[in-house]
Amino acid sequence: MQFPKVAFSTKPKDLPVAPYTVRTREGKRKGKGKKRNPCLRKYKDYCIHGVCQYLRELREPSCICLLGYSGERCHLFTLPVTKEAEGYNRTTALAVVAVVVSFPCLTVIAILMAIRYHKQGQYNLENEEKVKLEAVAYP
Repeated sequence: MQFPKVAFSTKPKDLPVAPYTVRTREGKRKGKGKKRNPCLRKYKDYCIHGVCQYLRELREPSCICLLGYSGERCHLFTLPVTKEAEGYNRTTALAVVAVVVSFPCLTVIAILMAIRYHKQGQYNLENEEKVKLEAVAYP
């Protein structure tokens, strides 16, 4: 048994007049049982970023969304989730800069220490010679 369909233009709160009914003409189709696809005309632009697919069992259109879109009408853009690319990142760059800057600093420090040690060695040698000369001169 088929019941008539009731259609509203908006959702009414109080109905002063009875709604009109829409009768379907099922069983009175022309042709050999071929059913037209409503996505071709009625729901031509139904899916915003996708392809329309009419579900005959539910008598409703559905959308097959393109990659990156979702929602009932493929209207929501989904941002892709990606992993950060392996390779040089900020930490690696800072480590390289630290090594490059510290190498000349350490080289300068090593040169200054070598010069000081060399001068200190000459100074001690001169002092030892003076002590020996004084010991020989004043027995």
